[in-house]
Amino acid sequence: TLTPSANAALPRWHPGAHLDIHLPSGLVRQYSLCGDPSVAGHYRIAVRRIPDGGGGGSLEVHDALAVGSTVHTHGPRNAFPLTVPG
Repeated sequence: TLTPSANAALPRWHPGAHLDIHLPSGLVRQYSLCGDPSVAGHYRIAVRRIPDGGGGGSLEVHDALAVGSTVHTHGPRNAFPLTVPG
């Protein structure tokens, strides 16, 4: 769960949106937002830990970031928004 620093407001998001997460190593990885977009005040992402790393950031997210860590983000962005007909 990601919360803003200094009680800043988070931009609204819609299903399919993702954040760019700037990891301590300098890597920037994209993670989809999950949960209920109508709940304000925090973002939630799910990061599967891949044991061999696979070149992504999952090991760093799990091993280098602890509760209370500060990360910089960009977004949310949504290249494929869900549209409801009608």
